[in-house]
Amino acid sequence: YDHTMPDCAEDSDCDDCADGVGCTGQCHWGKCDGWVTNQMLNGERYAIPTGWELVKQGEVSSGDAVAQDRDNIKLYKLVATNECVFTFEGSNIEKHGGRIYDLGRFALPGARDMVTWCGKDNLHRGTKDELWTVMHSAAYEDFKPELATCHKVTCAGHSLGGALCDMWTHLANNGVEDSTDTDCWTKLAWW
Repeated sequence: YDHTMPDCAEDSDCDDCADGVGCTGQCHWGKCDGWVTNQMLNGERYAIPTGWELVKQGEVSSGDAVAQDRDNIKLYKLVATNECVFTFEGSNIEKHGGRIYDLGRFALPGARDMVTWCGKDNLHRGTKDELWTVMHSAAYEDFKPELATCHKVTCAGHSLGGALCDMWTHLANNGVEDSTDTDCWTKLAWW
């Protein structure tokens, strides 16, 4: 897997990058931006380093008639060591109001309040609400058996996905274990 971005002419469109996959991004500082996303759209195998496999992917849907949110979660595994990387998607910018829905989790009244959840105080309500939606989804439930096979689990995400990773790993590593907590603990735990 080549981590370098394709070269391009400054301020040009990157419709056909050097890697032959194609880009829809713009050229900035002589490099195409957005090329990894387009490689991923044209096949996950282009963005996975040797030895790693995409073993599970799912979509969490939520929202209402005004704005729907579709969040992708994925699990990658390094086959040789059975180490895994669980990923959360960042804020959506696609159609159906995904960005409006995601940003509403942070901008609407009360969204920035600090709440208690899973036995932990001072959690950001917007991040908690987004993580709650993921953890209560059928997609996340389907991930639990595969997560349980991992020797080690690392979480990765960008922007909102990074905030979700922070809270998810914080709760997994420091949460108050309570088998009767059907709102949090039993939804989170995979081990």
